[in-house]
Amino acid sequence: MCLMGTLRIIIVLRVARKKRRLKVFELRSEEVKRMKERYPVGTRVELDFMDDVQAPPVGTRGEVDWVDDIGTVHVKWDNGSYLGLISGADRFHVVKE
Repeated sequence: MCLMGTLRIIIVLRVARKKRRLKVFELRSEEVKRMKERYPVGTRVELDFMDDVQAPPVGTRGEVDWVDDIGTVHVKWDNGSYLGLISGADRFHVVKE
């Protein structure tokens, strides 16, 4: 997928289990570019919150594998799982080790 100018990408995310409604987040191509710069391959992150039944436990650390063209930060978690972080839905922070 090619992102140009002010192209807007609508991302339909996980269904909020308790509220039974879809969460919709919107990222501009400029925001995706900043995310790719902020989270380069190898960046260490720690999970603060993820509303997903497959989520690793809070506090789990991992390494950024890549950031895709819709802004999902794909992480190889230290516990062996592989699950992407979605800006605006999940909370995480960079860890300096």
